[in-house]
Amino acid sequence: MSRVSQVNGFILHSRAFRESSSIIEIFTSEHGRLGLVARGSRASKSRWRGLLQPFRQLEFSWVKRGQLGTLTAADMDIGWPQLNGTGLYCGLYLNELMMRLSRVENPDPQLYMAYGRALHELSSLDDPRISLRRFEKQLLHALGVSLALDFDQQNKLAVCADRNYLFNPLQGPVLAQSTQSSDTVPGELLLLLAADDYSKPEYLAGMRRLLQAALQVQLGGKQLASQKLLRSIA
Repeated sequence: MSRVSQVNGFILHSRAFRESSSIIEIFTSEHGRLGLVARGSRASKSRWRGLLQPFRQLEFSWVKRGQLGTLTAADMDIGWPQLNGTGLYCGLYLNELMMRLSRVENPDPQLYMAYGRALHELSSLDDPRISLRRFEKQLLHALGVSLALDFDQQNKLAVCADRNYLFNPLQGPVLAQSTQSSDTVPGELLLLLAADDYSKPEYLAGMRRLLQAALQVQLGGKQLASQKLLRSIA
């Protein structure tokens, strides 16, 4: 049996367990994603009632024997804003991505920081698209997906800002032979995304299509439920 005390983390998902308990999936910097049984958390007099919510950083303690651990303590880290409206929908999308793609008990401090940053930005920015695109790219990196954005492997040439390309998430960009195709991607968009530069709003929709095509490969082509909420938003 292992015992862990006072580790910061976020709740990604929660589901009912037995009569009054729940199973929470948390994401921490030091331990990655893992499941914990929160005994009695749904009882009317639970010490955790109203506390075990997503999108706020909590300080967790648990004991673990086998696949699931048991929550022993949870305290709120003051300073995490609430997500509302569009920000809430975007947060649900981030959590679903993490539940489907992040590896269990695989610590990734950079991904943890990227997730926390995205939540803070979604609580305050009017346009959530930059936060989502930045996080999607960081998640792909955490999964070992190195997007080839600035080099045409087929033609062995660097991507040019003033040319158009066809993009395959497995192979990268290839110089388009025709400028009439609706599937082409501007070279400038590829170079900006490679540099994590999201300063041109006119390219954000194209960046979304490109990154989500890469994520779809990791998802095995399966759609996320939260994407339906975001199609007209971000």
